Amino acid sequence: MPFSSTDMLRYGAKSKEIISKIDKENLLNLKVQNTDRLDLFIFAMALGHNAPTEFSDGKEALIRGESVRKYPDSLSLMSSIIIGELNDSDNVDEKLNRDYILRYAENCANTGFLILADLLNKDPDMLDLQMLSDLDDLYEKYIKSLD
Repeated sequence: MPFSSTDMLRYGAKSKEIISKIDKENLLNLKVQNTDRLDLFIFAMALGHNAPTEFSDGKEALIRGESVRKYPDSLSLMSSIIIGELNDSDNVDEKLNRDYILRYAENCANTGFLILADLLNKDPDMLDLQMLSDLDDLYEKYIKSLD
C-alpha cells in the first residue's frame, strides 16, 4: 500500500491561508524554512483526528506522492488514526484502503489547520505553556482510561 507518484495530500483554500500565516508568524517553528510540509500536515492531522471535517472550499495539492515516499512512516501514522477509530461493525478492508486513508487524513488535517488558526490568535509566549497543559490533560485522561 505504498504511495504512488500520482497520490497526493490535498488541502482547502482556508487551510492554504492558515499555512501562509503559519509561515509568516513561524507558529511553533513550523514555517516552511524550518519544517517539511509533510511534518506540518501530520501535525495538523494529529490535532484534528478527533473531529475530521470535509472540505467545503475546494482542494489543492499540498504534498505529492513522491515527496511522501521519502518518509515511509507517514502512511503508518495516517493509518493509525483510522485503526483507533474502528468499530467491530466496520469493514476493515474498506477502511484500510489507501485512498480512504488519504481522504480521512486530509479531513483530519483540515480540522487541525483550523485548530492551528486558533493558536495563531494566542499570545506566543503563553502558547508553549498552554500546549504543555493540554498534553498533561491528555495524559491524565489516558491514565484514567486504564483503570
